[in-house]
Amino acid sequence: MTGTLFNKLLSHFRAQSPPSENHRIPNILETRLLGVSARFEAITSEDYGRILRFDGESDYYREILKEVEDDDCFWDIGSFIGLVAVLVAKKRPNSRIVAVEPDKSFCARIGKHLALNNISNVELLEIGLSDEMGVLRLNTSGATGWAPSFYDKGLKRYAEVPVSTLDRICMERPQLCPNVLKIDVEGFEAKVIRGSAMVLQSQKLRAIFLELHPTLLLQNGERIGDLLARIEKYGFRFRSFQGRRNEILAIALK
Repeated sequence: MTGTLFNKLLSHFRAQSPPSENHRIPNILETRLLGVSARFEAITSEDYGRILRFDGESDYYREILKEVEDDDCFWDIGSFIGLVAVLVAKKRPNSRIVAVEPDKSFCARIGKHLALNNISNVELLEIGLSDEMGVLRLNTSGATGWAPSFYDKGLKRYAEVPVSTLDRICMERPQLCPNVLKIDVEGFEAKVIRGSAMVLQSQKLRAIFLELHPTLLLQNGERIGDLLARIEKYGFRFRSFQGRRNEILAIALK
């Protein structure tokens, strides 16, 4: 069933055009989803769609908000501007949220959004996640650009950033072992999953919200079927696949 749904989406896959040059438009916007209101700063024209319309992912974000419960630990891996982390933190103030973002300029934006919303239950980690510890080059165009990646996306520059594994962090800090994961890492999702074997087999983890980037995965030698099979090996079943431009939004439940 998983293979049939996934292959059907992949057959209709189409490439996304490169982003146009951004223009600075500072503004504080208020957005709302599932009864949760939050404030974010828009500094580019693209931010209006991201913040007010969730860049076409509102249904996906609703599912995340519904899944996270009080006292859960939720990881937002590839937090970008912190949109999901902030919404979950406001809906579930008794939960613990870990926002992971390797780009320092986006970390600064997340910090501002946490302050704008008076949020104290989010821990921000300025690192990347992979299948081993080390230092990697991050392809980025900064806070006014698109989401950075450890693969080449044709963005303006590179930055050296530290990386760890989800397993390593949770071994050192077991209180951070997640109940729910959201992973959006611009093609690096296979490496994040390979570095999460201990967490994936934990009885505590019950849901994974995974953004797949087929073009970047395939260009860098990652077999998508192997990635999906690895997740299923730990007792997860994919409930849905939803196409969005050049990405696929997947939900897996244990």
